[in-house]
Amino acid sequence: MRNRSARLSGKLLILALGFATICSCNVAKMSRDKSAGEEMPGLRLAQPSLFQVWVDSKAGFIDSSGKIVITPQYAWTMGFSEGLACVRIGPIDRGKFGFIDSDGELVIELAVDGARSFSEGMARVFVRAQPGKPMEPFESTRIKWGYIDRNGSLVIEARFDGAEDFSEGLAVVAVSGKRGYIDKKGTLAIPADFDVALPFSEGLASVAIGRKRGFQDHLFGEKYGFIDKRGEFVVKPRYDATAREFSEGLAAVSLLGKWGYIDKNGKMVIEPRFDRAYSFSEGLAPVCIGQPGEGGRYGYIDRAGRYVLKPQFERAQPFSTGLAPVKIGGKWGYISKSGEVVITPRYDWAWSFYRELAGVDVGTNPFTYKSGYVDMKGNWVWKPTR
Repeated sequence: MRNRSARLSGKLLILALGFATICSCNVAKMSRDKSAGEEMPGLRLAQPSLFQVWVDSKAGFIDSSGKIVITPQYAWTMGFSEGLACVRIGPIDRGKFGFIDSDGELVIELAVDGARSFSEGMARVFVRAQPGKPMEPFESTRIKWGYIDRNGSLVIEARFDGAEDFSEGLAVVAVSGKRGYIDKKGTLAIPADFDVALPFSEGLASVAIGRKRGFQDHLFGEKYGFIDKRGEFVVKPRYDATAREFSEGLAAVSLLGKWGYIDKNGKMVIEPRFDRAYSFSEGLAPVCIGQPGEGGRYGYIDRAGRYVLKPQFERAQPFSTGLAPVKIGGKWGYISKSGEVVITPRYDWAWSFYRELAGVDVGTNPFTYKSGYVDMKGNWVWKPTR
């Protein structure tokens, strides 16, 4: 189920939220800067087994049976992470941010202009450089990012131009147009020397250097590699793009327009031959032959680079709990690892399963679409609402 703020990117709601996507170091779920192509979205998970729903444009939470646990009442929410959910209380354009627990109790109330979910005990927050002044469209230079702990205390001063969640003890931050990594004391553990920096995963992080500025400020020319937690290159920067992270010991990389996979030593273990390639999950990775939306088709490969499911789908996402969302005939459904259609394609968007449920959307208009949840047999647990 797509978060409303993500769904309305560039429209009124995302403006009110202070352009968090733009401000956060060009680091998205898969980097839109130079990723494997389209973003591979992930459901904003609610824990334990709580799922975000919308009723009359207000967000609340249900359990896996579809029972409302927290009454829809919030203008915006990030969903639960580490037992707490970031919510906005009051009007979307001027309400306060805080965190609720799984009982719906407000446990942290914040005097900041924006907040994001907890990760490794820390949550990103941002404040405006000119408090009280409305945010302007695509404004990102007048806000600063810092971090709070689970007590709601600002433990890392809001002084960064951009920031990402903590991952493996470090977080990406933006300083004067460059990216580096801080530790949980706010100390710059890896200098801000990179044009692009993504979170650590399996001990390594994708970074890029060598970016140039061309005609009409077009940015180009950066090369990607992977660093360790000392900031030293383990995989030298020679690739045109990389996937967001290592997953199951492999990372997708692009070289001369084709995608393949390297191991943690930088060895090319699956030769570049795909037009798009994504991270491994449950032993399989979605890849595309041809350009998405232009007749390209997605299939799935194993860790040896062999096709388990040949390219045949209009779109495809990673496997989760044994099922994967795929697009067939203009609609999304779910397949098993054998390629069997388990849930008939009938949705306009589908997310990967999280535990018992998957979020799906009906409708394509960002202002009128509805979202619901299905179980692993395709039965409605929560029928589409808005």
